Amino acid sequence: MEDRDEVATVAEPLRKKTRSSAPTLRATGTDAPASSVSAREADATAFALTLRQAEIARTRRIVPFVAVLALAAAALVPFAGGDRLAIDLVYIGIAAGLVAISWLWWLAGDPARFTEGRVAAVYGVSIAAVFCAVYYWGIFSPACAIVALGIFFVALGRSPRTGLGLYVFSVLCQGALAIAVIAELVADRGLITAGASSVRQQIIQQLMLQIVYAVTYLIARATRIQLDRAVGDHDAAVRAVAQREALLVEARQDLDQALKIGDAGRYSDQIVGSYRLGVVIGRGAMGDVYEAVHAETGTPAAVKLLKPGALGAAGRLARFYREAEAVAKLSSPHIVQLFEVNAADQALPYMAMERLHGHDLAQILRERRRLPLDEVVELVRQVASGLEAARQAGIVHRDIKPQNVFLDQNGWKVLDFGVSKLADHQGTLTKDHVVGTPVYMAPEQARGRPVDHRADAYALATVAYRAITGQPPFSGRDVPAILYSVVHEQPARPSSLVKLSRDVDRVLAIGMAKEPAERFASALELAEALAAAAHGKLARALRERGDALLDASPSAPSPGPAS
Repeated sequence: MEDRDEVATVAEPLRKKTRSSAPTLRATGTDAPASSVSAREADATAFALTLRQAEIARTRRIVPFVAVLALAAAALVPFAGGDRLAIDLVYIGIAAGLVAISWLWWLAGDPARFTEGRVAAVYGVSIAAVFCAVYYWGIFSPACAIVALGIFFVALGRSPRTGLGLYVFSVLCQGALAIAVIAELVADRGLITAGASSVRQQIIQQLMLQIVYAVTYLIARATRIQLDRAVGDHDAAVRAVAQREALLVEARQDLDQALKIGDAGRYSDQIVGSYRLGVVIGRGAMGDVYEAVHAETGTPAAVKLLKPGALGAAGRLARFYREAEAVAKLSSPHIVQLFEVNAADQALPYMAMERLHGHDLAQILRERRRLPLDEVVELVRQVASGLEAARQAGIVHRDIKPQNVFLDQNGWKVLDFGVSKLADHQGTLTKDHVVGTPVYMAPEQARGRPVDHRADAYALATVAYRAITGQPPFSGRDVPAILYSVVHEQPARPSSLVKLSRDVDRVLAIGMAKEPAERFASALELAEALAAAAHGKLARALRERGDALLDASPSAPSPGPAS
């Protein structure tokens, strides 16, 4: 009864409403369920996170071995003997080294503690401790190999600065100690000395040792670079496959719909209201759309009929008329026109709209993958004009996506107001559930929170992103995963996928900002900014605003330019 009351309220003012015929286009009004996108196997931040976690795990594995080595050295010193001062020095070094690696173990226990400055300090103390051992064993002993191992381990880490710093520190320590011993500025108290080697031979040996250190450092950095590249390539390949799969899913869903249209339907050749119905030209969860002509004037139209099975579903009948009420309030060349809607007391709910000929954006993108920037600028401008008319009428569309943006010979039109929200109604027909299409909905919409026209501006920005880059901005294994990405993650910057100016990145960053207050105030502002960005005339204030958003929320790594 509640539904019927609202139906009567909505439908009665619309019953006899007609409009002049407009340029023909395909009818919308199919209530297709929210589409999902296939899984992205790698997280948006997996590249950096994986390598950091690997380094921390590697550090925790190596610390026990170093501790055992230090304790073994301490146990062997009494048996090896040697100079008393050198023995005292090596014990001091072992103690300092054990304290340092214990601290390193603690740092590696929590990624938040494992900062570059702290880790670099630990490595510095450790290498100093190692040179205490080098002085004890001798600068010409195999103990110097421990320094090379330390250089390799640290240079293999994620921080080039820490690796280079430790290498330089090691070179300076080894060089200073060698010069002091060879020049007899410091007594050679090592267990293994130069013996009968000449000064020239000693210098050559130390130079060779320095070359070994340098080669060790270079090999470690080259290994790290190759590791980064391999992980990055793998991440890019996985994401590229996931994006292609997402596009394939979209195509399959649209193909499933296409296979169901073009044939006679249950009501073909019958007269409904003022219109004689033809073949089915669209299907959705709530209703079918028939090609039709006015029985008296022959004016082409598209008639949407609510499916019999949907008549008893809670809220669906009222939602059907809600769409009619929303469209009836709007007057724009970029919004589908309503010709006629039935009375609320009639058995078969229907609405007659203008017949559209052309293709929706989803089909165009299946054929062309992506559009040139100038075409996207015009698309956004015209759709924004339609959304501005909706905003002025107090209507939020809530489901702007490629399937609901249609192109005919006269331009772009906004379709399907089936899940729209009217500002003059208390609440919506969705009972606070999440409605819309996950990939294109605004974060506040994904959270099930109240939305306003800025949600439509956000959705239009995501549509522009899809058209410019050739791929959806978000993907995931299932709808919850997509919604999580919408709320918490950033898409790859468009300029990392196709050749674009940074101004386009800035505009879309503002248009797709997570917080409504950080976005453009309207879809028209988005359209104007995108046009300015395309011509290199973006205002300085918008550039600064876009840079702030881009810097605050680094984008996900891109899978490479779209072909």
